[in-house]
Amino acid sequence: MRSLSLPSTRWAWAFGTAVLLLWVVLAALRTPPSVVWADEATFLAMTESLARDGDLRFEVEDRTRIEAAGDGRGDVILQRIDGAIYYSKPVVLPLLAAPLEPLFG
Repeated sequence: MRSLSLPSTRWAWAFGTAVLLLWVVLAALRTPPSVVWADEATFLAMTESLARDGDLRFEVEDRTRIEAAGDGRGDVILQRIDGAIYYSKPVVLPLLAAPLEPLFG
């Protein structure tokens, strides 16, 4: 009977190094928030909203957070539905990105 064993330390170090390098490359390639506008700003604002307050309503807190950042990404595309204001983009991308926003910003 074969015993189950954990992967070798070498593979664990290699995997950890690869993840760290990927994280560094993604951070280096990240677009500065000051040049994000329109669709990109909307998706970024939607992701932050989902990660911070769990909804896609555009509320006073969302506007305050975006304006307080002071990096020029206040151009978001909104729509009004049933008296409330919402982001006007599909939700799939922000739903996928919201769990990663606290890690990568």
